[in-house]
Amino acid sequence: MPTFEVGLARYFAVTIEAQNLEEALRLSEFFLGNCNDSSSEEERQEYQFQIKEIKMAQNDAFQL
Repeated sequence: MPTFEVGLARYFAVTIEAQNLEEALRLSEFFLGNCNDSSSEEERQEYQFQIKEIKMAQNDAFQL
């Protein structure tokens, strides 16, 4: 089966209590930086796919 590298952009609104805005931005980037494959074995079989690797390409926090 062919393998493709695709980009996926997601934005999260994070409510965080911190000492100041700079700390809130830094801590949200640090602790929310990783993403896991949430597909089940049944879904991988049904849709015939396998996520091989997830790596962070960009991780920037900003004030809403």
